Amino acid sequence: TNHIDKPLRVMMTTSSIVQSLPKELRFWRCAQCTLLNYLNENRCITCFTEPNFVAVIRPQLVALCQTFGSQDSFWQTLPPQAFKFSALRQAQTNLLYRIDIVQSPRTKAVPPQYKHGILRLFNKRITASLPRLLNIYSCFATHDIGTSVIAQFDVGQLEAFIVGRTLNDDDLQQNNIFWPTMAQKLNEIHALQPYPFNGQKSELITTLESNIQTAVQLFSQQIAKLSHIEKWRFMLSSDMNGAEFGAVIRRELQYLMAQIQNGGEFCSELVFCHNDYHSGNMIKQEEKSGKSELTMKVIDYDYCSYNHRVYDLGNYFNELMIDNYVDVEPFFHIDLKNYPTREYRKAFVSEYIKKQNAQPTEQQLQEYLVGVEYGAMLSHLWWSVWGIIESQSTGIQFNHIEYARQRLQLYFQIKKTLSKL
Repeated sequence: TNHIDKPLRVMMTTSSIVQSLPKELRFWRCAQCTLLNYLNENRCITCFTEPNFVAVIRPQLVALCQTFGSQDSFWQTLPPQAFKFSALRQAQTNLLYRIDIVQSPRTKAVPPQYKHGILRLFNKRITASLPRLLNIYSCFATHDIGTSVIAQFDVGQLEAFIVGRTLNDDDLQQNNIFWPTMAQKLNEIHALQPYPFNGQKSELITTLESNIQTAVQLFSQQIAKLSHIEKWRFMLSSDMNGAEFGAVIRRELQYLMAQIQNGGEFCSELVFCHNDYHSGNMIKQEEKSGKSELTMKVIDYDYCSYNHRVYDLGNYFNELMIDNYVDVEPFFHIDLKNYPTREYRKAFVSEYIKKQNAQPTEQQLQEYLVGVEYGAMLSHLWWSVWGIIESQSTGIQFNHIEYARQRLQLYFQIKKTLSKL
């Protein structure tokens, strides 16, 4: 995705500098029904028409680049035809567009680090508030863990483009270079303090508790549309309704929190977490000439918050068996055979704690691994509720309800396994 020799300017993180977009940049008009839609919806929320979205909103994208591009980028002086935009398929939550400056005599003055960029339009349902998200992006940039922010506005931001490639699950399953770096980077993230935190309760849990009520309402609405409702029998009785669904989720969350709180300091400690840590959110940068060290950057911080460290570890292991980019229904695939072995999990956790100069006994390491399994369960619970809420999303081709069902099924499978230990 641009190795920046000189860090780009990082915006101050006070809410007063976040500019509100004028109406002509905030909306696009559907050619089918003529009604307005928000810029971060890539199909009409009224008639569900899916236009050639990049073409439809191209004037707004150009205006955003010209308005918010830094002065030393010269973007303000470029004609509209100098900008090329392409949608990035990898994005599941936000809308991401790659910016390429077309080579021409008019663009010769553009410095190399501004020949490319990323324009991110935030999903309206992102976890973090905008001012806090600004702090998080700045913190990742300052510690050289993530991308740099060029400018921020009230529905999105311009980011530096990182030249390289996103990792994939095969990289992390088979390569003994990549996964240790992932473990080390995760430890670095957990040491960040991007904003004040009282340390009393996981912020992800607080958000999850709030989201459950929304999911209950949506579950009741969606349940009649499900053609294979019997697939939910693993968790619900004959009363297939939102109230029972909510009762089950709340009961399981209460059980899970008791296990995590009683699992020792490694399991219960609250640290700053990425909360969506997986191969697709890690970019291996292109190597500089004459240098061979591995440099990787972490991206996508929309779900970051203070949380139990075992969530990030368990979520990372879960993601190794999930392919979120399948071209046919349900547009994802979960392969249980790809869940990492105990040897892999042990090696990863051991690498993770190296930076803390900790030397746990074999028994302690076993306790850590059990704690991480509870973190994996919390990950399944979180993403199942997320799936039901995101089923209302108009812009993503993804079967969120089926995703929620399969994640919950995996939750109960792990619970059954742990009950035998």
